[in-house]
Amino acid sequence: MSKNKKKQKPYYKVATTNNKIEKEPKASDLTKNTTFMLGVGFILLMSSKYVSDNLFSRLTAIFGLIIMLFGIYNSIKNNRAKENKNKIDSIIDYGALILIISTLMFNIYVLITKNI
Repeated sequence: MSKNKKKQKPYYKVATTNNKIEKEPKASDLTKNTTFMLGVGFILLMSSKYVSDNLFSRLTAIFGLIIMLFGIYNSIKNNRAKENKNKIDSIIDYGALILIISTLMFNIYVLITKNI
């Protein structure tokens, strides 16, 4: 028996080149998260009622609606990129888009007529 004989490594310590584990990058960009953008926009919209100055109250509401609009835009863009298109998701997205745009137009109209 020779003393220089290599011992067999256990199966969990064997280095294989075929078992590369690819980690998915974490989504650290919160502007791509539709739910986060809608939530932040909704919080700004609801907190605009507590601003004492009428001009800044309307501007805060408009800013919150623009953030919500950006979140819906990202959702529509992501749904178009997917291969399995769900018709109900696009109907909900476009319905929310129409609702947000109409509320935005109303707030701009009130801002122009009441404050100027």
